[in-house]
Amino acid sequence: MIVTVRGYADLRQTIGDREVVLPEQATVQHLLDLLIADHPQVGTALFDQAGALLPAVNILKNGRNIFFLNGLSTRLEDGDLIAVFPPVAGG
Repeated sequence: MIVTVRGYADLRQTIGDREVVLPEQATVQHLLDLLIADHPQVGTALFDQAGALLPAVNILKNGRNIFFLNGLSTRLEDGDLIAVFPPVAGG
């Protein structure tokens, strides 16, 4: 299956907009693992040292926050759009 990934803020340069080929039954965690394998800085932008997703990270599947679905275990489907928003500070 093919999903589209969009990185925002600091991840815009690293992830940008790209299509990723994944096996059937893949989850958001599988997708992030692939992105981190190619770009280790994605891991440090999204996860703490214990491997937990940082609280200010938002990941959307077709506009819905995965927090309200099954979190990182949310299953992906062909054609999904995954938006990844790292923590952003400003004022």
